[in-house]
Amino acid sequence: MKPMIAWFPPVALVAIGAFSAHADIEVLDRPMWIFPGQPFRICLRQAAGSGVLEVTVPENLELFDAVVMNNTHERDPMLPRDIGLLSAAEQAEAREREPVLKKSLLEFVAGGKGLVGIHGATAGNVQWPEFVELFGAQYNGHFMNSFWVAPTEKDHPLVAFLGGESFELYDEFYMFRKPGTREPFSPERFRVLLKLDTSKTKDPGRRDDGFYAVTWVRPYGKGRIFYCSLGHTAKAYMTPAVLKHYLAGIQYATGDLKADASVKAE
Repeated sequence: MKPMIAWFPPVALVAIGAFSAHADIEVLDRPMWIFPGQPFRICLRQAAGSGVLEVTVPENLELFDAVVMNNTHERDPMLPRDIGLLSAAEQAEAREREPVLKKSLLEFVAGGKGLVGIHGATAGNVQWPEFVELFGAQYNGHFMNSFWVAPTEKDHPLVAFLGGESFELYDEFYMFRKPGTREPFSPERFRVLLKLDTSKTKDPGRRDDGFYAVTWVRPYGKGRIFYCSLGHTAKAYMTPAVLKHYLAGIQYATGDLKADASVKAE
């Protein structure tokens, strides 16, 4: 699969994700298979083991161009997944280190690097409001079925390959709320690039405006954030349009693909 533009290697990504509810984590943790020929250098956080996040220490994180939150919706993603099995001293050390790792990620993005959110990255992290605010939305229910997705604009670099046409897939469709509230997600705050095509898919009836965002981009400080809610099933990643879109989004996050993330004036 060809990228939207030529890469400027090395492109280094750190993929963080270990939540057992999403088997698709393992699918995207094989980017040399998903995106053959792309010059990714990957450092993975594995689900097993103590999950010590050495890679998110500031001096290590700076080696990367972007962080991929691959369905990362642990309540405390910067703590070891097996923290309950650690000794009291080890647990205390992990909790003392947690705010350092959190600050490291926020500063990494704000300082000019990229952040990619895949599907479940908005579904948790309830103990870290600043992270939730990075993506600007929280999970607020879903349905599993076939549905159609349409670009909101024809010529934006992240969706231009669609030629303005919608596409169909079978997957889990997310709906969103404002972070920390029960109010509906405010898509006008972001550059929404994909939405549910309600001309071909029954309206879920969860929004008065009938507008269900799927993908959006936003600046964060000097950095770039790309979020896409598609990708619960492994089959979704076999859909060419989904792969092309994620590839474009990753290129945007790393800074290789220049794209406007400003909110469009009404």
